Amino acid sequence: MTSNRVVRDRACALAASQQPAAVAAGSEPTTAVVWKAIPSWSLVATDDRTIGTENLRFMAKRAGSTTVEVDAPHAVLETNPDDVTDLILQAAHGSHPRLAKTGANEQTTVLGGAAVLATAGGTALVVPSRRT
Repeated sequence: MTSNRVVRDRACALAASQQPAAVAAGSEPTTAVVWKAIPSWSLVATDDRTIGTENLRFMAKRAGSTTVEVDAPHAVLETNPDDVTDLILQAAHGSHPRLAKTGANEQTTVLGGAAVLATAGGTALVVPSRRT
């Protein structure tokens, strides 16, 4: 049985391992809005019932992101890992404009992009192990 395209046992394990956000995450003042200063890439899950597909589209458009839409639920990292990987690789190969202004190097930008994708998806970045 599945829950929003994630196998029930895996969904239960994900739910049990979630931790609440740190208090500081919502109470610290913003000093810089990075999405206004550097290129960004967004993955929009078209079946996201947690954040909402229209909200994801709005945030991506506001940030001027290169956007890819995927038929996936909120747990896109679990259900469509290849699509997530493809977008990260696309961002890695295209991330060089304006790096000097931010002081970031390409590795920092790629890792930051992966973190943004994970945060925007509302989930932790998970690298599933596969048995071959």
